[in-house]
Amino acid sequence: MVRVLRALLVGGLFAPVALAQAAQAAPQAAELQARLQAGRAHYDGGKYDPAIKEFRAAVKAAPNDAWAHLWLARALGRRIEKINPIRAAFGVGEVRSEFERAVQLDPNNVDARSDLMEFYLEAPGVFGGGIDKARAQAEAIAKLNTAEGHSARARIAEKEKKYDEAEREYRAAIDADPNRAGYRRDLEKFWKRRGMPGKQADLHGQ
Repeated sequence: MVRVLRALLVGGLFAPVALAQAAQAAPQAAELQARLQAGRAHYDGGKYDPAIKEFRAAVKAAPNDAWAHLWLARALGRRIEKINPIRAAFGVGEVRSEFERAVQLDPNNVDARSDLMEFYLEAPGVFGGGIDKARAQAEAIAKLNTAEGHSARARIAEKEKKYDEAEREYRAAIDADPNRAGYRRDLEKFWKRRGMPGKQADLHGQ
């Protein structure tokens, strides 16, 4: 059987099949990008309902694309923030499932894992949240990106009110990637939440 397959490959007999698959995939890829681009424009403008419509179309066009599921989850989450709590409760499950689907499709997607970690960290257990689930995502993130792993651990430590540990992790993220300004802003925001904005001078002096 292996020899037959090799002969077909060498003889180019699979070429028409490959070309047909490529021709079919091209319009799907184009529609995916168009839908994601349109959805992002609505999302960035705070228009979450039309964004959701575009991201749902993106998922339909490419069901196995992690970014389509991730952006759908983000838009659904934003819309939930804007509606009354009773209606929001019915939509949390879809947000979680879309984040989880994105990670399932692309386990190396740090953005997807980070968003799922945040969901687990903030959502009540009845909606699928949990500190242990968040911690598992943080450790997975750390294997992919050291700085992001420290940042994720910092968020969890802060949530658990382990403030000294949180500050160490925020600082470790900066040390791991000193060129990314976002990590410094995260530490400054942490100090502000803790009522210690004066420590910012110490950070800028480094």
